[in-house]
Amino acid sequence: AEVLGPNGALLRDLVPELEALLGPLPEPALVGPGEARDRFRDTLERFVEALLDTDHHFVWFVDDVQWADPASLRLLSTLCLGPPRPVTLVLATRDEGLEAGHPLAAMLGELEQQGVALERLELGPLTQDDLAALVADVLDDGPESLALAQLLYRRTRGTPLYVAQLLMAFYAEGIIDIDRSRGQWRVDLARAHRRESSGDVVDFLIEQFAALPDHVRRLLGIAACIGASFDLETLAVAADRPVSEVGVLVWEAVGAGYLRPASTDQGTGLGGGATVSTHGPASEYGFVHDRLRQVALESSDQDQPKLYLTLASRLVDGDRLAAVRSGAGFQTLAGYIGRALALVEGVETRRRFAVVCIGAGHRAKEAAAYEQAAVHFRHALVLLDDASFAPGARFDLCLAMAESLAMTGADGTEQAYHQARALIREPVEHARLLASELMVAMVPGDTERALGLLMEAAARFDLDLRRGGSQEWIQAKMGAVLGQVAAVGLEAVSTRPVLRDPLQIILDRALLEATNAAYLAGDFNLYGALALTIVESGLRRGISDVCGVGFVELAIIFAVLGDYESARSYSKVGLEILGRFPDSPLVGMAKVIMGTTIHPWIEPMATCVPLL
Repeated sequence: AEVLGPNGALLRDLVPELEALLGPLPEPALVGPGEARDRFRDTLERFVEALLDTDHHFVWFVDDVQWADPASLRLLSTLCLGPPRPVTLVLATRDEGLEAGHPLAAMLGELEQQGVALERLELGPLTQDDLAALVADVLDDGPESLALAQLLYRRTRGTPLYVAQLLMAFYAEGIIDIDRSRGQWRVDLARAHRRESSGDVVDFLIEQFAALPDHVRRLLGIAACIGASFDLETLAVAADRPVSEVGVLVWEAVGAGYLRPASTDQGTGLGGGATVSTHGPASEYGFVHDRLRQVALESSDQDQPKLYLTLASRLVDGDRLAAVRSGAGFQTLAGYIGRALALVEGVETRRRFAVVCIGAGHRAKEAAAYEQAAVHFRHALVLLDDASFAPGARFDLCLAMAESLAMTGADGTEQAYHQARALIREPVEHARLLASELMVAMVPGDTERALGLLMEAAARFDLDLRRGGSQEWIQAKMGAVLGQVAAVGLEAVSTRPVLRDPLQIILDRALLEATNAAYLAGDFNLYGALALTIVESGLRRGISDVCGVGFVELAIIFAVLGDYESARSYSKVGLEILGRFPDSPLVGMAKVIMGTTIHPWIEPMATCVPLL
């Protein structure tokens, strides 16, 4: 908890157990999309560092990376590019389809360019010797082991999944069984030779799936729709059957080699001494292999959109939604809603589903999973596409979707902002739009666009801001604002009332974002005018964390002008103001500014380091 600080909630979808360990996690502070990305990376790295014991070397294994979404690949990249750690990261992927344009191939190429040492190991099929050793181990080196291994190799050419499934089939059909009189495995090689099977692993899996009992096939089809892993309670909801009954059917699928337990809970004993939960937290299961899930999904006669609608409808009810909302299942639920979008009817149902999609979108956005966030926001817009819903809700969604799309570099950002502009009804919404566009423009450092948006805001809200303003203009502005400070009393500024006006809060944040654009563009008079405007807002309308940073930025100007006493006084006031907003992410920003641009002029160098 100490390591994660106020940002632990950013990892709740990634590590659902955090909330159980640390208790309720506070919602993270609202920041711009670029800051959200950096904050998530920093929080993740802190979490990883807290987990690692430097006395041991860890191996992290991630399977099926070819299916990873962009956010997951960025997460892996962040771990690889972080500081040296006692960790070996093993990524397993299929090689087919990994052409140069594949996201995984692109990520690996970027890591190599950054100097990350990559070692590629190509895993081919099992050799005859490998297979002989495997079968000998499985059959306790029985007399028919070598002959069976040779037969398996001819049939499967050493494909591991094919070998495992064919062995399971032989056992299920009695071709392999135990000779209890001799206490060893027995293989009916004649039957094994007669037993027909396709030479292709996928065809064989389809044949095997078709041979399962109807009730097991149906349950596996439903489970495959839910995902690669699932819990018994969710499966019972989807199948509309009691958990205890579903537990028995799931264990049949485990025995058939399709599923495996991902957790063990106290429950009712079933065959072989295994247990599945029939009460309390549901046991979790997963498909043994992604190809098995693929076969179950493609062979299923389920009406998938209807199944997802049923799942979503039942999971948004009462206690179930509260349980889902607290963990990674919230994103999954929003995914179910997205897959059932065309079937959702009724104003109240659409509203409730939209609330889930909006919540999942914001959670994904906070965790820098911008692609996923954009999808959830888009689905919410579809659900709210009706005159009965407030335009303000649609404006909020368009803005959130535009920011998410912008952070991915995907097409559609301008269209989303255009949609938001068309929905503006009041000045606060116009200010929010301009502030959002300005923040997004500064993520890649597009100062020209950012300053253009600033000028639009200045014209719309009657702000005296000019690009390339004259010395006379900035000196007059500085004299006026410093006169207001003197009238209030510099020592009394930090005790003034807090800013409450929503419009001014948004404008001040936009002006603060624009200071960076003005500085990078070399327009130092505009930079000064922005800081002065922020300070003037605090004097007239109430102080805020932004106002505190405004005083610190004025201190920079005083330091550059050689007025070190004023630099010291104004930076002190800035920190006093920020002291009234201890949870603001701007506190750290102000300290960095002071440690790098102000303190070196007015204090011993040793005092700079603690601020950084």
